Amino acid sequence: AIQRLQYQLSAEALQMMPEFHRRRDVLEHLGYFDTSMGVVTLKGRCCVEIATGNELLMTEVYFGRMFAVLSPAEVVAMCSAFVFQEKTDSDDYALGIYYENERRRAAREKADAVEREMLDDVLAVDMPTEALARARAHVIETAMHLGEMQKSMGVPNMGGEAFVKDVLRFGLVAPVFHWASGMPFVDICRETDVMEGTIVRTVLRLDECLREFQTVANYCGDAEMHASCEAARVAIKRDICTSASLYLK
Repeated sequence: AIQRLQYQLSAEALQMMPEFHRRRDVLEHLGYFDTSMGVVTLKGRCCVEIATGNELLMTEVYFGRMFAVLSPAEVVAMCSAFVFQEKTDSDDYALGIYYENERRRAAREKADAVEREMLDDVLAVDMPTEALARARAHVIETAMHLGEMQKSMGVPNMGGEAFVKDVLRFGLVAPVFHWASGMPFVDICRETDVMEGTIVRTVLRLDECLREFQTVANYCGDAEMHASCEAARVAIKRDICTSASLYLK
């Protein structure tokens, strides 16, 4: 009886303890803390600052230096994939483009020099710029890797495609880019079926997301990223998105 009670009071009796250990192993594998030293790394400190989207994916994307090649409008547009919450047809389209590019890359490895020139990556026609199309492919690839890695380490309900579908939403990437580029709100509404209130709420969450990335940039001494986020925040905080109500002037 005493042994049973001791077991029930121990950590081994907790149903979620095995999953906790697996997720801890994931964090250690990604370099978020150092078990030998018993300390949280810079990457781990940065991850703690992120709350507007999936913190693992957003941290990996930041440290992958993807944002360094994007303009402020492209940065905030890509961030919308992390904070927007509604599923749209753009999500399945983005995955289709990703798989087609992967198929072409595999074919290029087996092709001769002439055939390789005919197997360039497919650029997404729904993206306003080539840089955004490539950034979206990078984000999906990073999410695929994270999902597969967590699945291989025993984290339940994980997998590459499942993780992508769970944490990424691309339905407002183009509208947010156009908004940050100065397009009037009425024209933004014409290019998407997303409700006006949802667009405004997403823009407000994007401002918070950019603030989080600015904090991360401060930790890393990344002045360029901090300035890019600040420019993006200025670009999106205008007109109706700063109004107290959508229906009152």
